[in-house]
Amino acid sequence: MSQCKLNETHSKQLEAFLKYFRSGREGQIAEVISAFDEIRTIKLVEEMYSREEAEAIVDAAESEVKTKLEEELERLLCQIGLYLQEVYIQAEGHETTLNVSTNILENGDLISDMKNMRFDAIPKAPLKKKNLESLSSNKIDGKLITKVNTLEQEKLALQNRVKIISQQLRESKKAA
Repeated sequence: MSQCKLNETHSKQLEAFLKYFRSGREGQIAEVISAFDEIRTIKLVEEMYSREEAEAIVDAAESEVKTKLEEELERLLCQIGLYLQEVYIQAEGHETTLNVSTNILENGDLISDMKNMRFDAIPKAPLKKKNLESLSSNKIDGKLITKVNTLEQEKLALQNRVKIISQQLRESKKAA
């Protein structure tokens, strides 16, 4: 099974997401069983049926299950869309664009891993320490992080420039 590289917060959110939809799956299975029970009670009151009557009963069951599955799958699609929309809105709020490929949705190994995932066994990705420890408890604006990174790069460039100028000054003193 592949390792899940999520921090603790994201692992818990993924667990809640999957539990929600797994419980929905159980509810849908109960709906299908209920549909067949209803057909049994309403239509199977006689002991013998002609072929046409039996086919009509099976057709009614097929229609009931198909209707319920179509409704549930459409609702499921909308719920997943809403969830992803919320994730994208939050990312955009932090000036981050997420690029997720739908190609992974056809990967049988990853699907199997997700199906068999045990959340108590998810290895927690180590939290990376930030240079701004005093701000770690607050949400840091994406622009601020970008600015800090830019300033760090500029600082390194200036330090290198000072080294070069110092070396040139020493060399010019030796030559004089």
